[in-house]
Amino acid sequence: MWGSWEKDAWLLDVEGTRFTDMDKIQPVNLQGKHAASRGPLPIPSSEQGQPVIFQAGGGSYGLELAGRRAGGVYANPYTIEDARVQRQALRDAATRAGCDPDEVKMLAGFMPTIAPSRHAALQRPCFPDEAVDLHQRVRYLGAMIGLSLGPG
Repeated sequence: MWGSWEKDAWLLDVEGTRFTDMDKIQPVNLQGKHAASRGPLPIPSSEQGQPVIFQAGGGSYGLELAGRRAGGVYANPYTIEDARVQRQALRDAATRAGCDPDEVKMLAGFMPTIAPSRHAALQRPCFPDEAVDLHQRVRYLGAMIGLSLGPG
């Protein structure tokens, strides 16, 4: 769908009352198993041509997907060496997919917090969410550092 508008289709010709060159906007006739659309998008593409796609996590399937399609990957390495290993694995996945490994970026340690205000966002890490299972988080932490921190 993002390719339905050619780069110069958006004219913005106020005096000539021409918003677009309709010959440069084409339907895409997308037909898939779960979705279908004739297109085109009702708005022009952004400057980069399509939305930036992010992949969360660095498991083998996630890295292969990121290497083929993503512009960025969220990662949570615990050491500089781990970050280097994860970045190289991402670069290797991009190369295997025939993509430029410099075009997919790794955002290490990026942990966004969404809240109704800046103050609430800054306070959120200080107070565990009531819906979070702290025992599960402790087990996860143990797995990350190679220790059994669960009960028993």
